Amino acid sequence: MKQYKTLFCLIFLSALFNCEQDDFIETDNQNATQSQFKVTNVNKEFVFSNTDISNKLRAINSNTDESINSEYSREVHNEEHGFTIETENVKFVENTVTGFHSYNFNLKRDNPENDKIENLVFHLNASGTYDIYIVEYDFTEDEYETSDLNQLNNLSTKYTAISFDELGFVIESNKMMYFICTETWLWLGSVDHSGQLHGAPRNGVCKVSGCNYRESGYVLQSSSCVATTGTGNPNNNGPTNTPNEGPNGYGTGSNPFVSAPNYTQPWENVQKCMNGFDQPNTMDNTVMDLIMIDWLKANKHKAGKIQNFLGESGCSEEAQEIMLDVTSIMIANPNMDFEEALEQYFMDNPDIIIIEASDDPIVDLEDYLNCFDTNSPANITIYADQPNPNNPQWPISISDRVGHAFINIEQGNYNVTFGFYPNEGIGYFSPVDGTMENDEYHSYDVSVTIEIDGDTLGDLITHSISFSLTDYVLQDVNCTSFVISASNIIGLDVPLSSCIGNYGIGTGPTPGMFGEYIRNMDLPQGCTRNPNGGNAPTENGCN
Repeated sequence: MKQYKTLFCLIFLSALFNCEQDDFIETDNQNATQSQFKVTNVNKEFVFSNTDISNKLRAINSNTDESINSEYSREVHNEEHGFTIETENVKFVENTVTGFHSYNFNLKRDNPENDKIENLVFHLNASGTYDIYIVEYDFTEDEYETSDLNQLNNLSTKYTAISFDELGFVIESNKMMYFICTETWLWLGSVDHSGQLHGAPRNGVCKVSGCNYRESGYVLQSSSCVATTGTGNPNNNGPTNTPNEGPNGYGTGSNPFVSAPNYTQPWENVQKCMNGFDQPNTMDNTVMDLIMIDWLKANKHKAGKIQNFLGESGCSEEAQEIMLDVTSIMIANPNMDFEEALEQYFMDNPDIIIIEASDDPIVDLEDYLNCFDTNSPANITIYADQPNPNNPQWPISISDRVGHAFINIEQGNYNVTFGFYPNEGIGYFSPVDGTMENDEYHSYDVSVTIEIDGDTLGDLITHSISFSLTDYVLQDVNCTSFVISASNIIGLDVPLSSCIGNYGIGTGPTPGMFGEYIRNMDLPQGCTRNPNGGNAPTENGCN
């Protein structure tokens, strides 16, 4: 019979929302005297100062950029296994007697099978290296926040081993590498509240008498870990340390594998963005008032969408200003969802989605295109600059606004790139003059190139000149509708109905949806597609 080491696993579940940070480390356990364990929140600088941890994060990271150590990435993503770990808010659990400790990273799946909390845990062993496990707790964030002792005692935590070799890291799911343990939950706090809520719901107000906010929590003691499947690695006996006679009876012959469930609420990331990531995340240090913070805590789903908007903009100051106003709109209108509030904001502030005309307007498009020979073939490229390539329905981003669509004509040594713009305003409340603009160097996310004959080139030039003289109407006649019409002339057959999306204050053809269509369309023979994006070429025009 295979022998397994006994695991006596102490997991301290510290109360939710323990995010007050000094510049380096935040202590979150005034009850440490009740046990030999100390739980602190540490930031990315503390994490990356550990060379072994830093090197392993580099191996996990799909992006091989050498700057991961120096720039202290707030996230590490592994594309092969489809997960991201957060390095900005990490729980550091330390046995103050033995010195053993663990780093507990929040782990998010790209395509989660469930909503259970998962952590990536690095645990120091007796050899001075780290045992590494993906730890899946048997509760969601909401379930944890409202669990009582009886419920927790019926749960099982799953440990899946990770190992490293010269090629990188391996999740050992094909071996006997995940373990289930016998668990006993205890309350750790100022008063015994067996069978009651643990006192740290999302609004930060204690629900049980005697609960100390950020000082109380449940303790999980796990023992007798056994593997569930497979033949296993004889050198791996589950999440437990090398035999050692630890004090206080923490498992005869073994040190405990210690961890603290770690997850980040959307409101915490929103507040961190608003404060500045290098500033303490405290109630006294925030650009949001307490009413707004409490609303974010109580409206988790909407806070998540605010978090995503800020993240996609790189937490720019402009995005922060927009989200402060959008949040105020939702607070004043409790039944309004995020998209409706964002649309209301754009209605109140239409200038925010103006597509800025370049400094190089094309005054006379006919003259601009007069060097092209309509008796000879040419290459035509259509481009889509999407606000968010990963979410084509997303109406706007801070960097790309509502995005843009434009075309390039190349024949011999000549090539020109241009698109349709409003001359001023946005053409929403009433039509405005339209104009073609020089779009050389313009960034794009996806493009398609096709060769056409001279007759088709003549049709495209005639259509472009005619379109340049029309009024710009945001919901109907915009940059995307121009490129869609041009696409149909050159034989790409892009249906207008497939490119309708939300541009912030209404619906119509959008660069986001147009880009999604050409990214996935079946191409005619001889066409090529660039799905990786880039910048339009330098112009070599007729004049």
